Amino acid sequence: YIYALKGIAWIAYSRDHDAAEASRILHYILSQTKMPELWLQLAEIKDWEGSLKEKISYQEKFLLELSKPAYGGMYNKYLLDLYAGEMHELDKALTIAWQEVKQRPTPETYDWLAWVYFLKGELDEAWRLNQNYVAGKNFEPDAIYHSALICQAKGKKKEARKMLEECLESSFELGPKTTAEIKSKLAVFDQVH
Repeated sequence: YIYALKGIAWIAYSRDHDAAEASRILHYILSQTKMPELWLQLAEIKDWEGSLKEKISYQEKFLLELSKPAYGGMYNKYLLDLYAGEMHELDKALTIAWQEVKQRPTPETYDWLAWVYFLKGELDEAWRLNQNYVAGKNFEPDAIYHSALICQAKGKKKEARKMLEECLESSFELGPKTTAEIKSKLAVFDQVH
């Protein structure tokens, strides 16, 4: 029941662009159970709406909830995304990524590691990890998006464009904010060529 509502909230946000309805559903779920990742979903919605103060408040609620020892490393992917992206605490993100790779060396965890190295400006290491452990082995939309940006930075523009176009097919999973970023990057490709 709760997971079905979570899915409906994502549909309201990602497909229908109805932030108010998505937020209402997420707040209802939070009144019934504790699911820390919902705070980040609310933060994303507020970011998309341009409500920076509320976005930060929701991120803080997520971090406060995760400070409880009961969660362990259950939400490391979300922590890594927050540290690497929004908070620009790349050393914390790198520590989490390495922990995840050591615990379960999968294409997904290697994507996280490559992504953090990319954000740190260590392009050669990001490229090496991406080519050896991620490219062609992980078909998650966010991993393809990361791969596209790493390829673009390495000058592999044709491959990057192809991956970005592939990401557009996963707009629903990626959400409106990331989809807008992808469209913006593709528009730059169109201007250059």
